[in-house]
Amino acid sequence: MDTEFGKLGLVICYELRFPEVSRQLALEGADFLIVSAGWYGGILKEDHWEVLVRARAIENTTFVCAANQTGNIFSGRSMVADPMGVILASGGEEEGLILAEIDQNRVKRVKDKLPSMVHRRPEFYAKLSNHSSS
Repeated sequence: MDTEFGKLGLVICYELRFPEVSRQLALEGADFLIVSAGWYGGILKEDHWEVLVRARAIENTTFVCAANQTGNIFSGRSMVADPMGVILASGGEEEGLILAEIDQNRVKRVKDKLPSMVHRRPEFYAKLSNHSSS
């Protein structure tokens, strides 16, 4: 989705567990990944949320803005992660507004330090004939 701020890649909560979804959006030029979530609370679930948000930011060298529902069964903890996985802003378990200052030049600086997207070699990826989990 093109905006005046850049190209947004839209992700829903469960897709955080599938890195190829975010990678495809990054390869298509997403400047920011926007995550809309209803992430359940529970043992280690909040940790998964933070680790996955940060991982998608790091591996795709992009900002990730992740909004999660609060109340009842949801854990909240909305956050903004920068391309190095640094949490710039985060919320608690209650409804609220979080603000983060985004330096759009940060992506270029991080890509200069960690050019992993350029170093990808998809031609060496194993091609599996059967993707079942038997």
